[in-house]
Amino acid sequence: MKTIAYLINTEYHLLVTASLVHENTLIEGPVQHHVIEAGDVTGRRMDGIKNRDALGVSYERWSINANGRSVGQPVRSRIEALLARDLHTLVIFLDDFPLNVYLIKTLKRRGVRIVLAPDGLKPYYELTFRPLVRLRTGIRKTLSLYINLLAEGLIPDFLHFNAKAYGTLAQIDEIWVDKPRLARNLGQKPLRRISILQQARTRERLAQVFDFDISTDLPSRQGVIFYVNNLLFREAAYAEELAVIKHLMSLPSNGLYVKLHPQTPQPHRECILELGVKVIERSVPAELYIAALEHSIVISGWSASLMQTNPSCHFYWLNEYFRTRGCMYEVMVMTHPSEHILQPADLQAIKFPPAAVTVANPCHESVRRSGDRC
Repeated sequence: MKTIAYLINTEYHLLVTASLVHENTLIEGPVQHHVIEAGDVTGRRMDGIKNRDALGVSYERWSINANGRSVGQPVRSRIEALLARDLHTLVIFLDDFPLNVYLIKTLKRRGVRIVLAPDGLKPYYELTFRPLVRLRTGIRKTLSLYINLLAEGLIPDFLHFNAKAYGTLAQIDEIWVDKPRLARNLGQKPLRRISILQQARTRERLAQVFDFDISTDLPSRQGVIFYVNNLLFREAAYAEELAVIKHLMSLPSNGLYVKLHPQTPQPHRECILELGVKVIERSVPAELYIAALEHSIVISGWSASLMQTNPSCHFYWLNEYFRTRGCMYEVMVMTHPSEHILQPADLQAIKFPPAAVTVANPCHESVRRSGDRC
């Protein structure tokens, strides 16, 4: 039996892994799936995962921080145990994280197949830094990688310069994406198409994993505005996002909900809360909410979660709107990976689907589930 190990670092990685396990057959023959959760336990990551057994596969957790350093049990012993296993394939989502790079380089020499799966929009954009900036960033990231590995007692027996673009490591055998035709594929790797959250059984599994019941957060699923906050790169973008939310509050709807990103800075979170909108801070992938909406508006700066299709809803990315106001990250060159997502330059273009039934001037209030985080 072939063993596939999945090394996940975020809730989105878990969502994709659940899809790979339960609705994709990419490796022939009997397969055993093993998930390794290596999210930052010192931050907000993975807080919303309530029932890991519900995924239905072998599962283990590594306690690390954002740099891959041990928190509690030394991660070195976990890595040694993984290296002792007879793996067929390692599926990773981050190809520049210290522990991931170590495992990619080490396992590839042992004949393990290395697959890069999607980390949000990374397959669809490129960061076009100036050469000097790229070199300086690469030196800093490379030094950090070696320092963190050595601190864990992991002696790199390879040379690595951490400045390459996403998906260009020589050891990567394949890249799995849901829209291969639109992937930038800077490393010219073989691309394989995967489906993500397209089957009911995958959504049902994830609902159990995250203890998710949409009616708890969204009493109405029809005619609502669902805004997905994502990481922004400029102070001006934070102010512009607040202006966008204020505009959305003025639209007739059955409620405006703002789904916060786990890493949104606390001062900005507080500013959004002060607007009086309904805020969802639970650490549950936005895709699960989007799949359950009906005749609604789904909108974001450029969150990857909007790639989750829902034919009854209208989808909007505001990257062009932010660009016209000088708020976009200039070095980000992004492919438009989904035809169902509109990219208006004007907020007046945001409209509900024809079948939506909404009410004027809804009452907005800030709500949070006690003990839950986004």
